[in-house]
Amino acid sequence: MRWIYLGYDFNISRTFSTAILLAAEDYITTGTGTTNGEFLADIKLAFYIKLINLRWKNIWKATDLVLGQVGTPAYSIFTEQIWGYRPIDWRVTDIRRTPSCDSGITVQCKYGKDGRSGYYVRAGNGTSARPENDNFRWYNADVWALFINRKLTFDVYVDYEKLNDIPSWHHSRSMIKGFASYSTPAFTFGIEGYLNNLKNEDFATRITVGTDTWSGTAKGISLFANGVFIPKRLKWFVRFDRFNPDNRIDNAV
Repeated sequence: MRWIYLGYDFNISRTFSTAILLAAEDYITTGTGTTNGEFLADIKLAFYIKLINLRWKNIWKATDLVLGQVGTPAYSIFTEQIWGYRPIDWRVTDIRRTPSCDSGITVQCKYGKDGRSGYYVRAGNGTSARPENDNFRWYNADVWALFINRKLTFDVYVDYEKLNDIPSWHHSRSMIKGFASYSTPAFTFGIEGYLNNLKNEDFATRITVGTDTWSGTAKGISLFANGVFIPKRLKWFVRFDRFNPDNRIDNAV
């Protein structure tokens, strides 16, 4: 078992609602043998609070204000649902460990019939389900639009987080991500790609004395398709990913 979810939503009134989600997930053994994830000392899966929030509906027209821990727009709007096979494999942005949930303030807006366009804007801790550990905030935004009876989807996501800010080290990360897909009852295909700008991310030793910092850019792209062999019985999917963790680092030199 890779993921277990247990959640509950409650409508307090027509204006307010609340949600909580417990999760046991993210169990990974890396190539070096290190195990990461939500587990106990004896390597048993453990539940943690993934989502807990209060939603103020229609704070202004077609717009909700959400306070607390929510799913971030890096994952939760379209891309994860359209890919549809997260129990089999993560999406390409998971490689960068971009948080799928985070505590903060979120504005969610949907326009048109059935929410065919809209945006998310939020400010949060940037620490996922863990407590805040610095004075910096993680800012992210997402804009999307659906066309051709919701078959064609376009989505653009951006974020920024300052990680350190001292005279000798101004360290930050920012991402821009694009997603497009076309879906019918018989098949779906899509593409997702991102650039993760890493300012002063890497340290290098000078030939003379001391160290210096380098900025780089991580890149990822994913192509996928899925469809139906036998309706309600058998489906197929294919996917191709390409990832470069840093375009300025070469271990051979």
